[in-house]
Amino acid sequence: MYENWRASIAGASSQKGYEYPLFTDAEVIGEVVSGLGPHQILNCIAEKNRPTPTRAALALRIDVSDSLAPSSAIDPSEYGRYHGGDDTDEVAALLSLCLGFRLKAGSATRLFDAQRDPRGRPWTFSDRGLGDPAVTLSSHGATIPRLRLGADLTQLPPLLFQFASLTPPQSIDVIRAARLYQEAVWVAESEPWLTWLLFVAALECGAQEWNRGRKVSPRERMRTANPALEQLLVEHGNGELADRVADHVAVGMKSTQKFLDFVMHFMPGPPAIRPPERFQLAWDPNVLRPAVSLIYSYRSGALHGGKPFPWPMSWQPRMFGVDYAERTFASAGGRGGLWKPDEIPMMLHVFEHITRNVLLAWWGSMTRSSS
Repeated sequence: MYENWRASIAGASSQKGYEYPLFTDAEVIGEVVSGLGPHQILNCIAEKNRPTPTRAALALRIDVSDSLAPSSAIDPSEYGRYHGGDDTDEVAALLSLCLGFRLKAGSATRLFDAQRDPRGRPWTFSDRGLGDPAVTLSSHGATIPRLRLGADLTQLPPLLFQFASLTPPQSIDVIRAARLYQEAVWVAESEPWLTWLLFVAALECGAQEWNRGRKVSPRERMRTANPALEQLLVEHGNGELADRVADHVAVGMKSTQKFLDFVMHFMPGPPAIRPPERFQLAWDPNVLRPAVSLIYSYRSGALHGGKPFPWPMSWQPRMFGVDYAERTFASAGGRGGLWKPDEIPMMLHVFEHITRNVLLAWWGSMTRSSS
């Protein structure tokens, strides 16, 4: 998407284009016919199908530049621009992140060729291999209810229309994070434990870019990753002892420091609509930082020890008042586990709100710095 867009800005001609269906389970209104370079997002005005709610609600048209050359500004030693998808996946992922709904691209269905038929020819070439994407929904309700509320393409944030103003490495970082978010919400109802992992991975992708060049002392890393250890060292020794220990142990704490600093720096405000106060997560840094830290530790335990996230964190939230509960208010258990309220920091739909808005704020900060 980025290279093709930049080529069009540079005045490259286009004699060929393709059309792809974009699948979702959300109601979508509006379309985008200009402002995205060689890309158009057309509304198919599709009714919901039964028994599956997933349908091709949008069509993506792409004019392909006749002269596309890989950018030398992307380091090939870091897999270049690879993120596991193609231009259509990039567009779908960025749209999914920008508006917070499930969206995936299917295979090309139409070819536009000025030398053959400018009106387009049916095209059945399949490069997906698995057929049309489909969402598997639970019969017990949604873990992230807002994903099915709908998407309004007329409300796309300005940063999407400024995507081509990013540097090549920045564009890859944003797309990789968006792709992880896209995959996370796609499986949220069938595999919520995987959604937790993918949300954390998406945030880590942004944290890596944001932390490049930042210097943090070993003592600060230890304080972030294990504040109890620092306090113990200070109580039973002194500041010098804490510094010396930090020099030895802080290397393994670097990723935690990066992650927490990134998330807290771009932490959004609370959701616009919330349940009664009893069922709310206290939106205070002194509560949010430990909660996010605990989620990161659960992620590490899942990846390195095979220990799943606490089961209640993946439950379908209950409605209280005008919105869904943001946390549990009592001990909860099942499937061989029992957890206290402070071991269940938040529900999955709350972490989706945090993840999406942190990534958008980070993306916006790069857009402003590059303009």
